[in-house]
Amino acid sequence: MGMSKNSPMDRERDKFVETNDGNTSVRVNLVNSIVNFDYDYVGVAYPDGVTEVYTFKIGGVSGDSVGVVTIVYSDASKEKIVSVARGV
Repeated sequence: MGMSKNSPMDRERDKFVETNDGNTSVRVNLVNSIVNFDYDYVGVAYPDGVTEVYTFKIGGVSGDSVGVVTIVYSDASKEKIVSVARGV
């Protein structure tokens, strides 16, 4: 009994893509993700040893800010995330 093209195995296999350099990348769809707006620039700031602030813009580095994501870690090793917040 053959599998249809829409079987779970085929859908998972279709996520993998070989790149020109011989590596493999994975396509990922993020539904209801924290970054669900258009942008063409991302800047990052490190206000202290446990915080990263990502600023998303339209129009490049001097464009309009369309969103900010702040990630706070438990300590400077950045192995454990304490919080993630989205702002505008």
